Amino acid sequence: MLTKRLQLKEEKCLVGAFKHIQEAEVIVVGAGAGLSAAAGLNYLDAEFFRSHYRNFIKAGYKNAWDGITQNWRVTKDNARTYWGFWAHHINAVFYKPDQLGTYKDLYKLLSDKKHFIITTNGDGQFYKGLFDPSNLFAMQGNYGYFQCQQGCHERIYKNEDMIRDMLNGFDTSTLKIRKKDIPYCPQCGELLCPNLRVDQYFIEKEHMINKDAYIGFINEACDQKVVFLELGVGFNTPVIIRYPFERMTKEIKNAQLIRVNKSSRPNSKVNSKKILELAMDIDTFIKKYNEEEEQ
Repeated sequence: MLTKRLQLKEEKCLVGAFKHIQEAEVIVVGAGAGLSAAAGLNYLDAEFFRSHYRNFIKAGYKNAWDGITQNWRVTKDNARTYWGFWAHHINAVFYKPDQLGTYKDLYKLLSDKKHFIITTNGDGQFYKGLFDPSNLFAMQGNYGYFQCQQGCHERIYKNEDMIRDMLNGFDTSTLKIRKKDIPYCPQCGELLCPNLRVDQYFIEKEHMINKDAYIGFINEACDQKVVFLELGVGFNTPVIIRYPFERMTKEIKNAQLIRVNKSSRPNSKVNSKKILELAMDIDTFIKKYNEEEEQ
């Protein structure tokens, strides 16, 4: 009986979420790692790891996240091993995939709505399809670029050729790249590293271009029916999407927050009438909405 009541409650929340999206004049999407995981780029998935990182199973890694945490910071001592893993990781999540189905379906959901997207993802999925880059604020970095590890200057470097050279010279027995393929900063001679926000040296200039556009979009939306659609956002960096979405939902009269995350648990301090939390697969949520719209 309890299970049935929970199912009815979830179905009611789903119907309510769809209704809010249908009636929205404006949608602000907050996309976290859970969106890409639902699309197939799941760093915790063992099968994804076996398919794309097979050589690293013997290193004791169970998934991609193991590899990331074991190769968190590049040094002159570990550079060949570090880039052995990271070259494969960047290739697997950034260069090899075209835009995945979940992102295409999200575009379909948003295509007839005025919208803006803020994301913490650096895998470039939003840039591979029909999304308008001018309506996208991705401030956490991009797998397709390197930067000086010490942040000695603000230029960032496209890394496709460097990644290809690393993979071509990769030693499957030692899991290392060739010494000659280690990338160095052309300005100061220090090591290059992925252009991701991991410390105080992160070069953010290129990724902050649409910050003012995002703020302006929110300001204009305050007098309209707005849905904050939060997809796969956790607690690694809640001050970027999660907490601001809750605050804006509370402050904007005609705002509704819809939070979709398989691991979602109601814990918001926002008025419960203005927030819907659905503990379901994001890909399923988006597909169901599009199916409803087609009927």
